[in-house]
Amino acid sequence: MRSVQKTRLSFFGASRLLALLAALAVFDLSGCATKPPASDPDAVADFEQTNDPLEPTNRVFYAINNGIDTVILRPAALAYRYAIPGPVREGVHHVLANISSPVQLANDILEGKPRRAGDTTMRFLINTTVGVLGIFDVATKWGYPDHDADFGMTMALWGVP
Repeated sequence: MRSVQKTRLSFFGASRLLALLAALAVFDLSGCATKPPASDPDAVADFEQTNDPLEPTNRVFYAINNGIDTVILRPAALAYRYAIPGPVREGVHHVLANISSPVQLANDILEGKPRRAGDTTMRFLINTTVGVLGIFDVATKWGYPDHDADFGMTMALWGVP
């Protein structure tokens, strides 16, 4: 019981400390993108070439997201990993992968890869039926391996930088 209270106290102390550090970082970094004096034309030209007008906003959102990740998401992920047995986590992973199969199929079709599109279709049908809604990955054992296909890879294949 004592270790739980100690952990709880240090967790809340850490979250306050993190919020304070994030606020200080935002305040400290707010002066990083200051325009140089007009008396130095080379520095002004360099600043204009590399200036990102959204940098201060991006820094604020990065600090907020990093704080949320540190204070909420990481502890939740660690608790999930600790509380949920490995086979159950693996089943959840398989279900989520099975749900994303139609998107993967669309990318296979857009990439002009009929063999991979057929494999993706078979994986989806096998895992949805025999694999009990995708909890079990039966398709890999039956010769239909999983592969990566996302819209970024599709655009790259089409020559979009």
